[in-house]
Amino acid sequence: MARDRTAAPVRVSRRFPRSVGGALLLLLGLLASPAQAQIALVGSEQTVGISSPESSLTIARPIAVVEGHVMLAQVATRLGSWMVITAPAGWQLVERRDNGTSLAQAIYYKVAGAAEPASYTWSFNFSDRAAGGIAAYSGVDASDPILVSGSATGSGTSIVAPSITTTVDGARLVGFYANANGNNTFTAPSGMSALFGGGAGAGPNGMTIGAADESQASAGATGTRTATLGPTSSAYVAHLLALNPGASYALDHIRIDHPGSAVTCEPATITLRACADAACTATYPDPVTVTLASSPIGTWSSNPVVFSGTTVVTLSVATPQTVTLAAGSVPAPNNATQCWAGAVATCALDFADTGFIFSPIPHQTAGTESATITLRAVTTADDGTACSAALSGEQAIELASECIDPVACAGVSPAISGVSIANNDAAAVLGYTPVTLTFDAAASASFTLNHADVGRLQLHARHTVDTGAVLVGASNSFVVRPAGFAIGAIERSADGFANPGAADPAGVIFIGAGQPFSATVTAITSAGVAAPNFGNETAPEGVRLVASLELPVGGANPALDNDTIDGAAFAAGSATVSNLAWHEVGIVRLAGSVADGDYLGAGAVLGAASDPVGRFVPDHFNVVVEDGCAASGVSYARQPFAVDVEARSAGDLLTMNYAAAFARETRLSEAGDETGFSGNVIVAAGFLLGAAREESVSYVDPAEPQLPRMLAIRATDADGVDSDGHDDSTDLRSGRLRLDNVVASGLQPVDMPLRVESWQDDGSGAFGWITDADDACTVLIDSDFSVSGPATIEAVTLVNGNGSVRLAPSADGNVDVTAQIGVLAPWLQFDWDGDGVRDDPGARVAFGLHEGRPRQIFRRERIGN
Repeated sequence: MARDRTAAPVRVSRRFPRSVGGALLLLLGLLASPAQAQIALVGSEQTVGISSPESSLTIARPIAVVEGHVMLAQVATRLGSWMVITAPAGWQLVERRDNGTSLAQAIYYKVAGAAEPASYTWSFNFSDRAAGGIAAYSGVDASDPILVSGSATGSGTSIVAPSITTTVDGARLVGFYANANGNNTFTAPSGMSALFGGGAGAGPNGMTIGAADESQASAGATGTRTATLGPTSSAYVAHLLALNPGASYALDHIRIDHPGSAVTCEPATITLRACADAACTATYPDPVTVTLASSPIGTWSSNPVVFSGTTVVTLSVATPQTVTLAAGSVPAPNNATQCWAGAVATCALDFADTGFIFSPIPHQTAGTESATITLRAVTTADDGTACSAALSGEQAIELASECIDPVACAGVSPAISGVSIANNDAAAVLGYTPVTLTFDAAASASFTLNHADVGRLQLHARHTVDTGAVLVGASNSFVVRPAGFAIGAIERSADGFANPGAADPAGVIFIGAGQPFSATVTAITSAGVAAPNFGNETAPEGVRLVASLELPVGGANPALDNDTIDGAAFAAGSATVSNLAWHEVGIVRLAGSVADGDYLGAGAVLGAASDPVGRFVPDHFNVVVEDGCAASGVSYARQPFAVDVEARSAGDLLTMNYAAAFARETRLSEAGDETGFSGNVIVAAGFLLGAAREESVSYVDPAEPQLPRMLAIRATDADGVDSDGHDDSTDLRSGRLRLDNVVASGLQPVDMPLRVESWQDDGSGAFGWITDADDACTVLIDSDFSVSGPATIEAVTLVNGNGSVRLAPSADGNVDVTAQIGVLAPWLQFDWDGDGVRDDPGARVAFGLHEGRPRQIFRRERIGN
C-alpha cells in the first residue's frame, strides 16, 4: 500500500545534451524538499487458529514486506500462565499478558532484513490451541519502533484495551484482542480499521482473535479502545500499542555501485540502492522512482526505474569515454547521490574498446570453493556492434582482491584456482599476483574462488598486451559470509567450572538456572577455522545465540539472557561473552546466527548446534508455608501445616521443567536440620511444572514445652539445591486443650471452663501455660465431648482460645467430661497423668455436694437455763 503524503511530489523532467568527450556532471533535482513518509500499513496475514492442540504456531509473512519494514505479531494461546512461548529468531517481545491459566497473549516486533522467510513459527512447551497474525508497516523508526504499549484482562464480550499516552505526533495505534472461545466473531473498535480477526472453533476450548489500527495525528492520551468478541462471554486479553514514526526511514540518498571500468561492446551492470542512512547499512523500504543520467552519453536498460531497496540496471556506451553517472528520485532524498566503484567514491565510469569482463560473482561462503567464474578478454569488433576475442591460450593475468567492507584486510588472501592472490585494503589496489589462465577461442577463461575469510570483496584483473595496451576490468562486489559459528569454552562465570555436557537427567550438574555462564563464539569457514575479519565490518556484524532444548522433550525453552553479542566484541573472528543465562532446568544446545539476520546484505547465517550444555538445575527453591491455623498465622507442635515449594531461576522465574526425571526428592527442614519433622519428604514425582505441595508437614521440638518461635522451613533436594534466602516460616507453639473441674449445686446448668493454652512468658519473666488468645481455628461442638454421669451438654463455646462446656444436671453426682480430640486435634493433647503418653483433656463436675459448716474459732453449748 502506498503511503499517504501531505503533498504530491513535483517531478522535474529535463532533456540532456549529448556531447562526445569530457565528463560533464549532470545533476538531477526535485523541487520538493526532502520529506519523511508517514507510517503506512504494508499488509497483514493471519493464522486464525489451531483446531486441535499443537505445540507450535506458524504465521505467514505479509507478501509485500521488504527490508526495513516493521512487523508486529500477535500470538494467543490457551493455558495462560502455564504456557511458555518461544519466538523465532529476530522477534522481540513487546509485552505479554496472561489471564490466569485460561489465556495468554504476547505481542512481538521484528524489523525486516534483506532476506526474510515466507513464514515464522512460535513454539510452546505444551500442546494446546493457539492463534495469531502479523501486520507489517512502513515508515516506522526501526531503531525504536514501539513508543508505548498497555494491556488489560477481564471477562465478557466487550474487550477493552487501556488508554496509552504517546509523546510524538503521527503515531500509529494498533490493538490486539483475544478471548477464550473459538466460536466468536471479531468486531473492530469504533474508529479503528480491522486488520484480521476470527474464531478458531472448538467453542470454550478454542479462542477468537482480532487486530485493528488507526493513525493518531497528535500526541497525547489515546483513550480506551473497545472491540467486540461475541456472542459468548469469556476471559480476554487486550493490548494497545503505538508505533513510533521516527526519522529512521527517511530516504537519505540514492547509491550507484558500478565496476569503474567497462567495455563498449557490452552493457555495464550497475546496482542502485535507496539508502536509509549515510553508510547505506539499511535501505529505504518504500518504492522510489529513480531517473538516471550518464553524461555525456549512454543508454539505460530502464529509465526511470521504480524499485524498493535494491535493483540492477545496465548502461551501454558505444564509444570509448568516461561517463559521469547521476540520479534523482521521487521522493526526494535528504542528501546527494553517492557513486562507488568498489571502495572508491566516484561517479566516473570508464568505457574502453578493450578490457576484461568478469561473469557475475554471487555471494560466497567462507572456505567453500565457488562455482566456475569466467573472465573474458574482449575487444570491440571493427563494426562496433559486438565483442571479439582479445586473448587466447595460456596467459599470465595479474589478479588482485580488494577488501571493501571491512576496509582493511585481515591477512587472509583469496585463492584463484588454488593460487593465493594479493589482498588490498579498500581504495588502494596496488598489489597484483600473476595467475596463469587459459583462454578459449571466445577469449573466456574459467577459474574458481575460495576465500578463508569474510567480508565484501571485489576482484580486479589487468594484463599488458604486446602492443603495450593494458586490459583492465573489475568484478561486481560480492560478499563472503561465514559458514557458521562455533561455540566453545562454555564455563560457569562464577568459578570457571567447565560445562560437563550432560547427556541425560542423571548427568553432572553444570549450573543453576538463570546463573551467568560464558561462551566463546567464533565465526568460522567451512573448514572450521576462524574468519578473522568478522566483526570488523563498517557496521560490525554481531551474533545472536539461541538455545535449542535437548531435554526434557517438549519442555519449556525461554530465550537466553544477553543472547546478542555486539560485533565490536569480536577480535580475530572470536568473542567471549560472560553473562549468558538460561532460566530453565534441563539440557540445551546453543547455536549462533548473524544478529540482524542478514550478513552484509547476503542473507542469514546459522551455525550448527553446539555439544550439549547442562545439566541446568534450579537456582533455588521458593518456600511458602500455609500455617496449621491459617486464620491465626500460627502452627502448634504436631499440627499438620502445608508447604508449597517452587523451583526457581536466579531471576526468580518458575522453572517448569523441574518435573519427572529432572526433579529430585526434596526434604523440608529447619535450616538443614530435620530433627523434629514428619511428613517432610516430597518425592520427585510430586513436582509438576516446577511446583509441589506437601499438605501434612508437622514439627515437634525435641524438648517440650517450648516458647513460641518462628520455625523457618527450608527445602533441599537431592542435588543440593535449597531455599536458603527464600525460606518461609510459621509461628510454632506448644499447645494444649484444658478443661477445669467444677463444683455445682445441681440446681441449674453450670459452665465448665475450656481453654486452648500455649507455653508462654506471662509477662513477668515466668513461663507457664497461658490462654492462647491468638487461637482462631480450634472449633469444638457437643459431639466432640463424652459425658459420664447424670448430665448432658447444652452448649460449647470457644472464642480466641477461651470458652466453656455448659452442662445441665439430671441428678446429683459426679460427671466426668472428656474432649475427644485424638483425631480432631491431637496436637492439643497433653500428658496429664505424667505417664509419657499424651491424653485427651478431661475434668469433673460434682453436682449436689455442699461445703459443710464454716470453720469456727470458739464454740460453746448451753444446756438448760
